Amino acid sequence: MRAPDHYLRCRIRYRYQSDPLPKAEVLGEIFSYALNTDSPSTPCWLCCFLFSAISPVHHGPARAVRDQETGGNAMDFDDLLALWLRLMREHEPVREHYQRRFQFVLVDEYQDTNRLQGDLIDLIAARHKNVMVVGDDAQSIYAWRGANFQNILQFPRRYPGAKVYKIETNYRSTPEILDLANAAIRANLQQFSKELAAARRPVLSRWWSPAMMLPSSRPLSPTRLGTAGGGRRPQ
Repeated sequence: MRAPDHYLRCRIRYRYQSDPLPKAEVLGEIFSYALNTDSPSTPCWLCCFLFSAISPVHHGPARAVRDQETGGNAMDFDDLLALWLRLMREHEPVREHYQRRFQFVLVDEYQDTNRLQGDLIDLIAARHKNVMVVGDDAQSIYAWRGANFQNILQFPRRYPGAKVYKIETNYRSTPEILDLANAAIRANLQQFSKELAAARRPVLSRWWSPAMMLPSSRPLSPTRLGTAGGGRRPQ
């Protein structure tokens, strides 16, 4: 469980009344980001950047929360990752037990895993090296929570001999949407190259192209759109 916000606020006010501090939720996000990215120095430079006045005392609120959790024999969601990884690293009998127990490891949405999760997966799979991950490097959306799409990009290097299977046929979106998606991700410098293709038929007229949707192009005129049913163009 996470320490109540009101407790954190009280501790902050009591110990740092003379210093302007951000809300407890903001500090909590900063400390959580640092933990999930395994970057102990993150609170220092991030607090200095956002709240220069509190940089000398930024570790105080974090320690207050940790002390409260330890005293109550409680953990928050971040602890479930960090302390699990610590347990696996520092206790060989525990590590060997779970490495033997899980012969095959399957991970979904792998592009949104963070540093701690990536290290846990590698540690559990270290004995058998039977790991299958599913994900799309172009759809990583949780960087703000510490997710690192390099986990999926570097997977073939960490597991030599791994095979990459590309599923490029899309059964949900129309060709026009996928044309736009292909155009948007084509410039990515770090990616598994892909060319999405639709199983559905086009719904727009032959006058449409994905270039019309790019920021540098002219606004798309309604008269240049067709209809899904092949009827008249809108006037």
